[in-house]
Amino acid sequence: MSQNGILDFQNTDKVRFIGASSNLILDTVNSSLGIGLATDDLLKSNLQIVGNAHITAGLTTLGNVAGDKFLGDGSLLTGVALPSDVAA
Repeated sequence: MSQNGILDFQNTDKVRFIGASSNLILDTVNSSLGIGLATDDLLKSNLQIVGNAHITAGLTTLGNVAGDKFLGDGSLLTGVALPSDVAA
């Protein structure tokens, strides 16, 4: 470790920080980060979080957003069309 506290790993494919109940996994080959995973074989995307994520400033995506449920009154949603059989 250097004097300023930076861990410098070179030519490393994967780094694991093992905790009591979950791990932090950094896969440099696939540019992936896993937070809260039990094992590194569960890492299936570029960013995978098991548990809650707290985002304070906003979240922007260029792709689709999916979820089991969305909370709130929906008053700020745009671009959502009502089906023809639903009255506005």
